[in-house]
Amino acid sequence: INAEYGDDSNSVWMRDLDLVMVIAAASAVNRTPPPPTPVAHCDFELSRQARHQIHLHVMEPLAAIGLELPDRCLLRTEKDLLAPFESHKKMLRKRKWECQICNKQFESEKFLDLHMVNRHGHTHASETASVCLAESCDIWRCAGHVKPSRCSTRAMDRRYHHCSKLIHTCLHSDHLEDDDLAHSLKAIEFSVRHHFCEPLRCQNAGMVEEPAKGWATLITILSAILLLGSAVFYVVLWLNHTSGSQSTVLRRRSAVSKPKSRFAKFVHDWFKHKPKSY
Repeated sequence: INAEYGDDSNSVWMRDLDLVMVIAAASAVNRTPPPPTPVAHCDFELSRQARHQIHLHVMEPLAAIGLELPDRCLLRTEKDLLAPFESHKKMLRKRKWECQICNKQFESEKFLDLHMVNRHGHTHASETASVCLAESCDIWRCAGHVKPSRCSTRAMDRRYHHCSKLIHTCLHSDHLEDDDLAHSLKAIEFSVRHHFCEPLRCQNAGMVEEPAKGWATLITILSAILLLGSAVFYVVLWLNHTSGSQSTVLRRRSAVSKPKSRFAKFVHDWFKHKPKSY
């Protein structure tokens, strides 16, 4: 070092400082976190509840008659976004869970879910899986799904048609030649649609329907106009009543005081008593 820079200790110190800065910058680049994956935005607990309902009401009845879901059905296991992570979890005992990817242990399944997202979300996510079952918890009636207090008829109709299309795509019997199998599959489809799709209507869900936005806006505008008109009317009457009481000279007032302003005079002439003609 001294041969290259001479005996100048400042030059040696500056070169060492540059080297340290380069190493620190390279380390910072290596520590940059990767972008979040879709797994981070999918709720594990709600997905487990939806998955349980699908297995109980769809997959098990299909297996009982020797059928399985078609390839284009979105309920297939290989299209489940969180299925690869659930397969690498093991419950050792009541309060002990183990990650079978790295053998780390956790006190609850919730902490293991967070570990899966943070440590293995990029390495073990399936390239073909894109369905987050938690997003359809309103269909599968998950226990943790919060239903709104008021019901939008238009929004619920969209969810009802989505549910019906989903179930028909997975359980249609058009491709079956066996009449008994086709009849059994139709019965399963009817049962699932009745149990999960029919409640997606305001009258069946037991919620109060929201009024249409167009009528609600019109009613609000008409109410505001009515209130404003009432206020103007009573202000004009008050001005008409007090217009003749501003003089300080004591004198006998006429039976009917005449308004001073043109608008007050118009209202006065409109409402004044007209004698009857016989």
